[in-house]
Amino acid sequence: NGTNLEVASAPGYQTSMWRVGDEVVFWNPLDGRPLAETRVIEAARSGNRIAFRVADPVPGLAPGRDLRTHTHVYNLSTQNRQLVIRGNRLVGGRRFGFNVKAIDALIDRNRFEGQASCAVYLENEPTGWEGLVNRNVVVQDNIITGGGYDAHSRHLGRAHIHVNLWRPGRGLEETAWQGNADIVIRRHTYTDWNGIAIGVDNATGVTITDNAIGRRGPGAEEEIRIGERTADAARRP
Repeated sequence: NGTNLEVASAPGYQTSMWRVGDEVVFWNPLDGRPLAETRVIEAARSGNRIAFRVADPVPGLAPGRDLRTHTHVYNLSTQNRQLVIRGNRLVGGRRFGFNVKAIDALIDRNRFEGQASCAVYLENEPTGWEGLVNRNVVVQDNIITGGGYDAHSRHLGRAHIHVNLWRPGRGLEETAWQGNADIVIRRHTYTDWNGIAIGVDNATGVTITDNAIGRRGPGAEEEIRIGERTADAARRP
């Protein structure tokens, strides 16, 4: 009937899964248009699977032989182009604010308050061979207050603004296309932050400049962490 859904997840994603009362928007990955907006009214977990019921039927989610195969629910692998994310306010998010793979992107003037994990996470495709990456991305003038306390993300060394290298599994060779390139991170304001303020795991041509990394929270670590596979990183406060 389009109201009962089942989602599978790895353990690290469990804390960010939908909860009762969450507002949910379903998008059609074929044309990018919203299918429906509704809210979660039931959620039950069993192992790495969570069964949900939403308040309103979602057209386009026709029941199949296996409800876990619907691609309408979540579409991670998208290479965005000419992406602009501006002027949003995110409060108390349980995982990432924005998980981005984009060519020619601007992410600016957003406000993040109490974000459990990364406010902005620039990530190459996790399976390691599709080649979805970030090129020519400017992240600037965002305000970050609190947050950075998610145990799983801190275990992985993730930062509030993070450029990520997802290392391929055994037998898969890393290629030049997998790396991120031409990234600018500038003019951010941090207050009461925990964990790492800015982290770059792999990129070529990175500029980190004019960030006001202010009052630390009780779990603050490094202000800027540059990983071993990053080249040509110019950084100032």
